[in-house]
Amino acid sequence: MRLKRELVGRAGYKPHNFTSVNRGESTPFVDYDQIDTYSEGESLEIFDPRSNRMVGHYFNPRIEALVRNVIVEPWQGLIYTKEGKLISESTNWSTSNLYESFPWNPKRVNQVAPTNLIINLTSSAFGHWLVEDVASALYLIEKHPQALILVAKNRSRFISELLEFLSCEYIESDGPIRVPNLLTVTHQNDSGWMHPRDLQILEKFKKRIPGETTYGKKIYATRRDLKRSPKNEREIENLFRDIGFEVLQLEKMDLVSEISLMKGVQDLAGVSGSWQCNIIWADKAQSMFDIVNENYWTELAHRMCKMKNVQYNWKIYDGNFNKPVNYSSLQRDLLEIYS
Repeated sequence: MRLKRELVGRAGYKPHNFTSVNRGESTPFVDYDQIDTYSEGESLEIFDPRSNRMVGHYFNPRIEALVRNVIVEPWQGLIYTKEGKLISESTNWSTSNLYESFPWNPKRVNQVAPTNLIINLTSSAFGHWLVEDVASALYLIEKHPQALILVAKNRSRFISELLEFLSCEYIESDGPIRVPNLLTVTHQNDSGWMHPRDLQILEKFKKRIPGETTYGKKIYATRRDLKRSPKNEREIENLFRDIGFEVLQLEKMDLVSEISLMKGVQDLAGVSGSWQCNIIWADKAQSMFDIVNENYWTELAHRMCKMKNVQYNWKIYDGNFNKPVNYSSLQRDLLEIYS
């Protein structure tokens, strides 16, 4: 074990090399000012269909802060002190989990941002971005319109679409960058749970999306051209069409059009994936039907449905992700729910 630690250290990785702005037993290794309270402490308890029991979570208070002379990894929004210590409040993940998947600490960082106030808009995978990151960024952008937005140069398409909609002035970085003045909202160890305050901000934001909303839409979000698509997904699509669903590839829509569409959704269905997070935008949704694999059933869908007062239905299929779903069994379930 000692040899392993030494090899990891020589490679430039420093697992668990982090600091915190919340812990009070020693002075944090970061220069920061608390500007405001983003959210107070709050508890949630939600029924988990995977374990057939109630599961609870406590959201610690979160603050709006100005941190100085830090290093930002713009894709995930990770923030490091100038000495290279990860600030634990820059991620929803526990530091141990983070270092297992991203065991990096900055050494030489040559890029330097302007001295303006900077807000980092991350470019994580769509579901994590929508549930964990974008709400606090929107809060900061609205409160500090003079700030520059920092984005990754190789960012996802939906990030550019949001920037265009917001008409923000932004700067790009192709890697870690030193930032003299960074506005941020602290994260806590809340991965797998959507913060009620974040949901409130996104509910407010969707009202800015143009277009008249038509309610009563039934949408099946296909994964046919993506990973984790059952072998018989075309048959599944036809089954949903037969009961009045429109089949769409949501990943091919631009962000604003997707939000506009989802505002009017009544019933949302598909094979488990990031499409589930679009329930956030629904004004009057009634149900979600989640086709889940026995090896992949995430917690976010049923938790968001509870927060949105939407009925959550599910169908489990066996084997690996690309095995077919039992057609006749799925048909019986759908007829029972939607007849």
